[in-house]
Amino acid sequence: MFKVTEIYETKPRRDFSELSHQYKGSCITYENLRRREPKFCGWFEKALPISRKEMKDYVLIFKLNSKEIRYRVCIFNENYSISITIVPNKYIGGSLSTRKYLVGERHNRGRDLIDGKFNEKTVKKLVDQIFKNSLCKLEV
Repeated sequence: MFKVTEIYETKPRRDFSELSHQYKGSCITYENLRRREPKFCGWFEKALPISRKEMKDYVLIFKLNSKEIRYRVCIFNENYSISITIVPNKYIGGSLSTRKYLVGERHNRGRDLIDGKFNEKTVKKLVDQIFKNSLCKLEV
């Protein structure tokens, strides 16, 4: 995984207004999400191989502007931008899109990841799927 500051080196750490507009929400801290959604954060921390202190460096969170409370958790690796949508006590789902265009393309390719009920099992499966997408198959 890449640190958020490595992805957006040209912008100050807390100036993500362009992304806030794209995700139609406001950027919040991981600690803020942790206070609001301790269950999800506990599951997420258990499934990810980084410490709670490091979350601020690797994870972007947006509280979405919608009728019901929704959050979008964004993480990045060399090839993909991964987006996890949380509807507290209802739903968790994810999607991934390419960060780099192929020659001649003008759109990001992507696909849906696993989704399901708001529980630890869904988070574990989602994080496992994210890491499987990060692996490169050996050509022997």
